[in-house]
Amino acid sequence: MKINIPEQFLPHTTANPNSLVTTYNTNVLYPKLGPLAVSRHIRVIARILKDYAAAASLLGKERDYRISFKTPVKVIKQPDEWIKDKIVFKPLLEVDDPYMKNFIADLAEFRDPVVAAEVIGDKVKGSQNDPKVGGNVMIETPVLRPGMINDGATVINNLRAVSDTMLGGVSVSNRRLTATAIKPETLITVDPEILKKLSEKSTSDADKKSILERAMTQKKAYMLGNIMHGLSQTNLVVEDMTKIGLLKTEGQLVSNTLISSKNYLDTLATKLSEKLRVDPTRLTVIGSLIDQAFEYLKALGMQSNDMIRRYESNRTFRARVQKYVLSKMDTTKPIDNKLTPLPDDSSITKSREWAFQRVETLTLNLQKPVLRGPFSAETVAPNSELTISESFTSESFQLSESASRSANSQSVENGVFSSVKFKAALNNMTESGITDENSFSKDSTLFNTLRERRRDSINKTLTNISNENENKDIRGSRIVTSTSRSYTTRGKDENHATTELSFQVTTPVDVKVKLEDVNLVWAPQVASPFLELHRNIRRQYVLDRRDYITQNYVVDPMRPAEVYETQTIKKELGIRGRNRYQSRSFEFPIDAKYHTEGWELDLAATTIDFRNGNSGDYNWDERGNWDDLENHDTSFKSIYQEGNMIKGEAVLETTDPEYFNRGFFVFKFSMRRMTENSKAELKEYANQKQAAEAERRAVHSRANQYARLKRQELIQRYENGLDLQEEAFNALISQVFQGENEEHYGYYKEIIRSSINWEEAAMHFETNTAKQVPFAEYGRMHFMNAEGIRFILPVIRGAEAAFYEAIGQNGSDYYKKSTQKVMQYTNAYRDRVEELKVIDPEALVLDEYSREVVIGKHLEAVVSEHSFTVE
Repeated sequence: MKINIPEQFLPHTTANPNSLVTTYNTNVLYPKLGPLAVSRHIRVIARILKDYAAAASLLGKERDYRISFKTPVKVIKQPDEWIKDKIVFKPLLEVDDPYMKNFIADLAEFRDPVVAAEVIGDKVKGSQNDPKVGGNVMIETPVLRPGMINDGATVINNLRAVSDTMLGGVSVSNRRLTATAIKPETLITVDPEILKKLSEKSTSDADKKSILERAMTQKKAYMLGNIMHGLSQTNLVVEDMTKIGLLKTEGQLVSNTLISSKNYLDTLATKLSEKLRVDPTRLTVIGSLIDQAFEYLKALGMQSNDMIRRYESNRTFRARVQKYVLSKMDTTKPIDNKLTPLPDDSSITKSREWAFQRVETLTLNLQKPVLRGPFSAETVAPNSELTISESFTSESFQLSESASRSANSQSVENGVFSSVKFKAALNNMTESGITDENSFSKDSTLFNTLRERRRDSINKTLTNISNENENKDIRGSRIVTSTSRSYTTRGKDENHATTELSFQVTTPVDVKVKLEDVNLVWAPQVASPFLELHRNIRRQYVLDRRDYITQNYVVDPMRPAEVYETQTIKKELGIRGRNRYQSRSFEFPIDAKYHTEGWELDLAATTIDFRNGNSGDYNWDERGNWDDLENHDTSFKSIYQEGNMIKGEAVLETTDPEYFNRGFFVFKFSMRRMTENSKAELKEYANQKQAAEAERRAVHSRANQYARLKRQELIQRYENGLDLQEEAFNALISQVFQGENEEHYGYYKEIIRSSINWEEAAMHFETNTAKQVPFAEYGRMHFMNAEGIRFILPVIRGAEAAFYEAIGQNGSDYYKKSTQKVMQYTNAYRDRVEELKVIDPEALVLDEYSREVVIGKHLEAVVSEHSFTVE
């Protein structure tokens, strides 16, 4: 074969530079505290403090009860485990406002439950030694499920308590919703008529005493209800009080240690904290975080609690409470499964919030093409032509997204190099596994982190490009236009054969990654901010399904009237009316047709009566027929048909029995048989009813399909028309600025927003497991299935000061030292990069290596040296 590969005719010179340049960002998280993590810790601490305040309030109520009634609260023997759930007291919260429910049940201090009442009366005062009675007048007696409290003499089992919000005991304080305290004196009342008797001189002292005793009983039941309410709530502090014996589950509720103490709050704090081991240094530092949690609770409305006042006024009490709270936090490890972090700790894992961002440049230098092969050959006979046709696909698509920063872009790709592909693969790649704080003071962290992941992403992208160029196989559901290219073998003649050879064209690629700059990133991790969307979608699903069923309501057929032909059988049975009440059995044969031709005894139409005997029935000289009954009544004690017999027992009652009376039961047995026409109508009705039920099931099935389609449309509208990033950002800021400076919330939010480089911002979804996705019809990475998100928010360098100042207004500076350390490392990296740009630019090269990429194929025609013709 005469083979001479004309490689020299391939391009041997390239543009200078002949390269593809892509700029992207990578992020490395600092293991440092941020404002969102601190806000979460404050909320967790606030919950423990709320439980502490509720437990203290419970002791105060027990003390008030003991003083009022000269006896301690006692607890009956606890029920068996299997029945506990059925008798534990659970007060009602009959308020539809979700915020109110959250406030009352979760964040507020312990509130007095209120019995159902109505305002109709005036205030009335008792004697000096009697409980005050007045305010709202009690209409209904309190009713309570079986409970746990014994008042010292009898068990109170009929008290019911509900939220104090039912009586409007809610006010706005400092722009916060506050449930105001409602005291027994404003609720324990008596009936207005009884109140009137109290003021009348004619009312005896004994009656007045009885009235006041009733008021005292009501107050006693109310106060027990409050204590019962407190015991029924989930409370960590109450559990600990029970473990150390301050509260008892049988007998006297509160231990003698608390009862005999001068100040039950001090004794409670001492007993809860005396055996705890807490590092004094950590307690001193974290004490400020606990103080902030107290301020948070006060901002939410818990200001009148005795514990709050004691905490603010007594240093010893405050230290003991802080010791208990810190021990509880360190024991339960509620966040990141770690101890409560110090401001400068480096043990932060999942909730780390700060990162430095490297601005990197990827340069792909393309070299002179090289032929590989041949990999295939096609022969062409002498004096003929070989035509090879290939399909060339041109694909066009438009990507648009509707958001506050909307962007429309057009792209035409033919399976070749594109910076878009590399940026998509590399941009905002994040490293979160570095926990050694010392590593951030070394060049290795700046230059070496993410090297393997970066190289792997570049290589995968290059491999995909090679596969696309080699296979030319593009699949999709888009509209495409195709053209045909024909290759005709050249150099053919009449005597020599030609061979068509196919070569693979590759080009060496030099990959070079260089560090350009370093930025600061706020990278908080936010729990899914789209839960409210979930509720809206589920609610809309139910409404759409219901609307479809309503619009396609299946009307049940009307049952036709049953038409019967009837006949009456008259019978008589003699009886003497000598007794006030007497009964007699009867048994009458009837014609056989009533047994065999579909007839039945119509009990509703069958009657029984009584008639006195007359001359036609007896001879006048018979003494048994001398007297008539003037008053009588008859009834069936039983009646039934058995074959061709009607049997039963008849009853005769009279108010004036006559010994010589003779009379007769008069029976009119009504027999009925449904007409043939009525039977046919009922049969048709049964068929119609069955068809209606089938149609109803079909409507319900279609309603489910319709509701699912509407749900998908709604989710799509949210996805297209809702700025998910904005929604998540709002959720983030609301969590950071909790309980403080709410009136300036919008102001600080806009400062933070303007400090972010939104063009480079990113939002990474954190998914659930495959078994736990809320919406299985969508992928795990869909925003509706996100468990949470990780924000990547680069801070504009010139706005960093304003950003820190705005973040610092969230009511806590606990993370200040962490932030200072983060800025120290970030500025050191910046200075290092600027220094290397001057003295050693090549040191900024993060990675450099070579690859080879397939860019297409080359066809070559070779003429044979041998003649294939016959001389």
